[in-house]
Amino acid sequence: MKYVTKVEDKAFVIEVREGKIVVDGKFHAVDLRRIELLSLYSLLIDNLSHEVSIEEREGEYRAMLRSKLYTVEVQEERRTRERAVPGSTTPAAGGEISIEAPMPGLVLEVLVDVGQTRQAGDVLVVLESMKMRTELHCPQDGVIQDVHVAPHDHVTQGQVLVTMSA
Repeated sequence: MKYVTKVEDKAFVIEVREGKIVVDGKFHAVDLRRIELLSLYSLLIDNLSHEVSIEEREGEYRAMLRSKLYTVEVQEERRTRERAVPGSTTPAAGGEISIEAPMPGLVLEVLVDVGQTRQAGDVLVVLESMKMRTELHCPQDGVIQDVHVAPHDHVTQGQVLVTMSA
C-alpha cells in the first residue's frame, strides 16, 4: 500500500511492504515495536535503532525522534489522487463494491453490520499493520451486503473485508 506522507513541509511517497518500506523509490528494512503501554516504540531502520514516541491527534501524528518533535500527516496515495482529480477513481453508482485490505494486518474494529446504510467517508473497518492504525472508509453511499471479517482476524493484502451495494 502506498501513502503520501507529509513531514513538516516535505512530502514523501511511502510504500509499506512486509518487513520493509520504500521511501521515494529507496528500499529500507524496518521493524517497529511498541516498548511501553504509552506511545514509545523501538524503530529499527536499516539496522539502526531509534526510540520514537508517536501520538495521534485528530488525524495527524506527532513523532518525537532524537529530541525533535515532527508533525506528520499520512494519507493513502489513492485518496490523494481522488482529491486531486475529482471523480477519477470513484466507484460507479450501482453494482457491488468490495472493500479490500490495503495491506496484511490485524482487524481491530468492524464498525458495520449487514443491512446498514453508510455514507461516503464513514469508517467501516480499522486495521493495524506494523503498529499503525488504518481506517478504511466507505467510498460512496450504499448498503452493507456482507461483512467478511471480525475483530482480531488476521487478513492478507487484497482480502475482501466488506461488500456493499451502491
